[in-house]
Amino acid sequence: MRQLLLCLAVVAMAMTASTVQAAVVGGFNGADTRANADYSIVDGVNYTTLRDATIDAGHSISGLTGAFTAGYLNSVDVFITGLLRLDNDPITLSSAEQTALTAWVSAGGTLFVTGDNANFDSNTNTFLNLFGLNLNSTSSSGGTWSTVADPLLAGIVLGSSLSFTGGGTPITGSGLTALASDSAGAIVASLLFGNGRVIATGDANMFQTDAQSIQFALNVFGSSTGVTPVPLPAALPLLAGGMICLGLFARRRNRAAG
Repeated sequence: MRQLLLCLAVVAMAMTASTVQAAVVGGFNGADTRANADYSIVDGVNYTTLRDATIDAGHSISGLTGAFTAGYLNSVDVFITGLLRLDNDPITLSSAEQTALTAWVSAGGTLFVTGDNANFDSNTNTFLNLFGLNLNSTSSSGGTWSTVADPLLAGIVLGSSLSFTGGGTPITGSGLTALASDSAGAIVASLLFGNGRVIATGDANMFQTDAQSIQFALNVFGSSTGVTPVPLPAALPLLAGGMICLGLFARRRNRAAG
């Protein structure tokens, strides 16, 4: 009986390790004029692959049209802006929206801000500046993901080449962690803020079809529930060991019965 319980425990550990808790991912509806409709995770045509991958991973998506409120923010685990509108049409956040956003992140939410080139810096920084981050207007392409182990870089992301074309860099701010960089500085960065996190990227196009960038987004979504994402391959040896253990136990029982 002890052997059976041990085998079952190993299988349970493997199944737990390979599971990522589902997140509710928020984003601007395409009808919300603060964002570029084509880059909305809710219904944007350029984020179809990202949206499908998000749903396939077990997460759900909740759209926002109108002001940020505590009620809406508390219903989502992460909010991804997508590409915001051009700077010639400035975005403003009311004091109530600023308070709601900073309080939500501080309480454990994840704000995922996708910037781009110099034509979008001001509107991107409307969000980033709330947390002491800033996206500069130097145009850049290329770069690599960090080689320093981090749950957000799990799977195919760690150390890979970055699909980054004509975006903005560097992202600056006190206390940030550079998750991807080029010669100018951080292209993708993470900042812990209270119990939550802000993710900043200097490009929105990278999340259209690039496998590493989409995996990074899924890692962010999965970690936004407080459960660290573990790629399935990392759990396979544990699961295989548990199944072998169960098989040997069953074989021994059959021999004893014979």
